Amino acid sequence: MPTSLPAGTELTLCIDRLGAQGDGIGQHQGQPVYVPYTLPGENVRIVVEQTSRDGIRARLREVCVPSPLRREAPCPHHGSCGGCSVLHLQPDAYRQLKTERLEEAVRRAGYPASCVAAMVEIGPGSRRRAEFSVQVEKGVVHLGFLAPRAHRLVSIDTCHVLSPGVHAAMVACRAGLSALSRPSLLQRLSLTETASGIDMQLMAREPLKAVDQQALVTFAQALGVQRLSLRLAGESAPPPDVLYAAGEVEALFGGYAVALPPGAFLQASQHGEDALVRAVLAGLEGFTRIADIYSGCGTYSLPLVRAGHRVDAFEGSAEMVAALHNAARRYGLQERLEARQRDLFRSPLSAAELRRFDAAVMNPPRNGALPQAQALAASGLARIVVVSCNPATFARDAIPLREAGYQLERALPVDQFYGSSHLELVAVFSKRP
Repeated sequence: MPTSLPAGTELTLCIDRLGAQGDGIGQHQGQPVYVPYTLPGENVRIVVEQTSRDGIRARLREVCVPSPLRREAPCPHHGSCGGCSVLHLQPDAYRQLKTERLEEAVRRAGYPASCVAAMVEIGPGSRRRAEFSVQVEKGVVHLGFLAPRAHRLVSIDTCHVLSPGVHAAMVACRAGLSALSRPSLLQRLSLTETASGIDMQLMAREPLKAVDQQALVTFAQALGVQRLSLRLAGESAPPPDVLYAAGEVEALFGGYAVALPPGAFLQASQHGEDALVRAVLAGLEGFTRIADIYSGCGTYSLPLVRAGHRVDAFEGSAEMVAALHNAARRYGLQERLEARQRDLFRSPLSAAELRRFDAAVMNPPRNGALPQAQALAASGLARIVVVSCNPATFARDAIPLREAGYQLERALPVDQFYGSSHLELVAVFSKRP
């Protein structure tokens, strides 16, 4: 049985390595100790927060002997805010960490690490969407992110990773939301910078009074927000209620404008999306009829159509399918693009259904899509491109492809989650006849 250390116990520890979440990991009496914001080779003073069968969780009290890999993080909130876990790494070490994470995932799937290409670096000031926690103290609204492994809000007034447009809107919202009669009802604030402006969505614990809804509309108009919507917390809550819209909220995919429904998925940065689209197009060059699985509003479908492919898009969200269908009709693309609603978790495309395509691209959510990957492996398609934001579930989903004889041609890491341990990737699989 592991030794249980009381919370508050102080220890001195040597950090051996970095974990998948960016935490430094050391050892105490044979147990792993996870300490955010530490680096391999450092001698640190820590405070125990929790002991479990998985190990000891601790917070950093002091870096006694720093690593040469450490730098001064370019953000005043680093070390308390849980948004960026590796912002204190020197650039070369940071680049190596991200690349090695994908190399490890590729090896777990049974492929050589040499398949991993040089990382596409997006950099700071690029995140065009963010969700902030809301907390009210003495009538003053605080916006920020949660501390590492905690429910405690870290109020921020600046953020190194946000785009200028999202950052400016975040700063303005702090004062604007404080003017409400009951700002404590607010739980989350989501800001997305789109081609037509800022899309703002608030989550509330219970319905807001009409006077507060009108105050929000007045504030949104003054701020120049393109759309303001309000939704209630809870899985069974109704769809968001649009309180104000200056016009359509649009994204451009392949040069085609798509009217986005509230809460629609967008890649975290425009530059990151551009890199992913280029990699998908390159991976599917020479193939005619494409299945786009987990298509969203057409991030890859529409660029593929623009490049001359015929695309069938499959997506679980009725609103996003409707958005893509309407875009296809608007531009007269119905002969080359069909959008279909399908619950791909409960009913993945079968191998037989997939065989009517020449190739497929799949961009599942963070928890992956193993049943769909197994059907893709059984389909025998000559080319399969997988986009993933989680190397761990990518490795799991790639195993059936390898077992079915697919070769991994290339795995491209795209660092659009700058400062964090997260990593986007595009992998191209081929099967010879």
